[in-house]
Amino acid sequence: MPQVIDVADAEVFDGYFTDLIEDIYFLKLDTQDDALFQSVTNLFITDELVIVFDEQGQSVIVFDDEGAFQTKIYSPGDGPGQYQYLWKVAYDDVKGEVILSAAGKILWFNTQGEFIKEKRVEFSFIKDMASLTGGRLAFHLGMNSSYSFKGQLVVMDSTFTDTKVFFPLPEEAKSRSIINFYSHFSSSKQPLSVNVFSHNISRVDEDTVYTEYRVNFGDDALPEDFIETYVDDPNLNAQAVRDIKEQKGYLAIQGGAVQESDNHLLFLYSKGKEYFYALFDKNNGDALSIPYQLKVRNGESGYVYFPATYNDYFVTGTGATLLSQVYSNFKNIDEAPILEEVQDEVPFIWFIKFKSDAIKKPIN
Repeated sequence: MPQVIDVADAEVFDGYFTDLIEDIYFLKLDTQDDALFQSVTNLFITDELVIVFDEQGQSVIVFDDEGAFQTKIYSPGDGPGQYQYLWKVAYDDVKGEVILSAAGKILWFNTQGEFIKEKRVEFSFIKDMASLTGGRLAFHLGMNSSYSFKGQLVVMDSTFTDTKVFFPLPEEAKSRSIINFYSHFSSSKQPLSVNVFSHNISRVDEDTVYTEYRVNFGDDALPEDFIETYVDDPNLNAQAVRDIKEQKGYLAIQGGAVQESDNHLLFLYSKGKEYFYALFDKNNGDALSIPYQLKVRNGESGYVYFPATYNDYFVTGTGATLLSQVYSNFKNIDEAPILEEVQDEVPFIWFIKFKSDAIKKPIN
């Protein structure tokens, strides 16, 4: 039976973000021209490397564990080892290979930026990709039914000859961008996966997918038949479907994938036009709702997106201004030196560990 994450009865946190944190630290990255990036679409952290996929810049930047620039993968074009557009990136930490999902092909590079191989695929774009054990790859196609794979999630073996399809789409489903999900897989060899308009959180384990958690949003949860009622309606486009969800104030998982540390799960959910983080304690089964606009003690607030985890830390390359203030408050130091570097556009990677007792079940 899936473990229930009870968001419906969770306390809504109304304090400062610092009060939830057990530890915070950062890594400054190189600032030479080839090391700079515009966005952090995918982020991978190992004991030796930091790998950033910059979708805006259409490149992958590799740093060592101290933030020193190692290489840049940037190979636009039509030939072998080149791509027209990069959608997502995965990292095989066993083989040390960076895997690129481009329009119509998958490409492999090593962490020195050298091209290894490529394979043609029928899909021109994907929502997300994950590297599994044994060289397997998982692809999230979202609500795109234009391919022969009539499902949201596809797992392929290392030779691309064995394909398994999960979460089948109805024949009536239209190819459309239904919701602004920017990722579907957590950063793990056995990643957690979320689907559009679903309250289930699944585990992808080699070539098996099963529901590990189910989110209880209560009476205001998105209806189970939402896809059949609205998404499959040929008279409603993607924006109309989103408007219905917001107007009715339905609660649903939103935005990015569930990220998982040793002790916690963290995911974004929406209630109409409001957004919250759900922080779930894997040890005691309690949940806490945290407003997406995080507050710090100097009166400032802002947003942070966590695309990765490392050990028991949630990791981000965004929200540097806010997190420099969080760090300074937490360490009780002057924020000016760090903030000056942030304003000079020095890239930071932030590591945040939540308190083990951050979530306390409310007393009825």
